[in-house]
Amino acid sequence: YLQELLKNRRTRLEMSKALQKAFQEVSYILYSMDEIKQRLLTDDNGKHLMSVEDLIQKHTLVEADINVLSERVRGVVQNLQNLRDEVGPEGYRPCDPSVIDGRIDELDRALRELFDMANNRRSRLDESKNRCQFLWEMAEEDAWLKEKEQILSSSEIGHDLTSVNLLISKNRTLDDDIEAHYNQLQNSTTNWHTFASSGNYGADDVRRRTDEIMGSWDNLKLLQSIR
Repeated sequence: YLQELLKNRRTRLEMSKALQKAFQEVSYILYSMDEIKQRLLTDDNGKHLMSVEDLIQKHTLVEADINVLSERVRGVVQNLQNLRDEVGPEGYRPCDPSVIDGRIDELDRALRELFDMANNRRSRLDESKNRCQFLWEMAEEDAWLKEKEQILSSSEIGHDLTSVNLLISKNRTLDDDIEAHYNQLQNSTTNWHTFASSGNYGADDVRRRTDEIMGSWDNLKLLQSIR
């Protein structure tokens, strides 16, 4: 009889120890989640394309850490469920099953929140990358426009028939170049306008630069007609 009592006591102690160990693992995981959440709360979305791509690489590592945590959560939840359902000698349970359910729910909520924050961060970085990509394209377009404006603003009209014909030939070539470039630009401007009206991060910047670029095009067309 005494041996049976000792065996039952040992079983109860082992069940209690296993539960406390599982609760400790829950605390460790929640602490790790809080650390990752702090990293996800940053407002740094990158100021140029290279910095955004660097942030995206870093975020990919954060997502990998979250996936590792997710596996740990899955394991500890399974363990807690087993401990919740386990009944020891004389109906012994190391704690009320509702307490274990509460810890499981806490883990699940924290993990869902972490995934939501990571997804939002990923979306914001993707938007920032699009913004920087479009602004880079616009800077290239602006440089091209300024180069053509300078040519069309030239006061040179030729000093004899040969030089005039040469200038006319160059102007026709320039007209063809401008026309071809404008046709190629249509796909880009469609993307710019779509992003500008999306309400995404950086949409206002893209809208403003799009308006400036199109204004420069209007000016170029005017110079072209005068020339």
